[in-house]
Amino acid sequence: MNFKVISYYCDVDDSKYYEKSYHRLKEKLDEYGYDYHLEKLDSLGSYKENCRRKPQFILDMLEKFPDNLLWLDIDTILMKRMVEIEESNTDIDVIFSSANLKLPGIKASPIGFINNESSINFNRHWKSLIDNSRDNDQECFDHEVLFQTIFDQKDLCTIGFLDYRYCTWPGDENENTVILMGLSDVESKKYSLRKMGID
Repeated sequence: MNFKVISYYCDVDDSKYYEKSYHRLKEKLDEYGYDYHLEKLDSLGSYKENCRRKPQFILDMLEKFPDNLLWLDIDTILMKRMVEIEESNTDIDVIFSSANLKLPGIKASPIGFINNESSINFNRHWKSLIDNSRDNDQECFDHEVLFQTIFDQKDLCTIGFLDYRYCTWPGDENENTVILMGLSDVESKKYSLRKMGID
């Protein structure tokens, strides 16, 4: 499919991790000739809330642009062209990377969206679950409620998977890796992870 890469960034501390990541990703997108829209947003004060704005941003971009969209976390390390996404079937509304090509292994980046009503409804539902988690003071990012979103929407849109080459863990990359996942360690993220019971 033809697509526009979208993402945003907002730093929560003086490390400028996300601003540096923006420049790295932009350089690779330019190198491979991809169309993109990368936006700097004001921070909402924490890593958690900055992550939780993802589905609303995607909704805004689906409305703003006529293109099919590919969400990439701004700290994505693009190792080579995303050929499988370029050649993906446009009958698939939403496409995820998964460590095991199954739902339990999905990642929240990359995610491809055909610009249609099914993708819009998917993101509306994702946003509503995030809003509910916030209203109920649940400690989670965007990723945790994504599983529920997929389960709720699986009969309302077509879903496809990309393999581990598109969500490779840092340190596990090889000559086949397409996307190496970013791994930020900002203190705001660590704080939320600890509250979620993750060391």
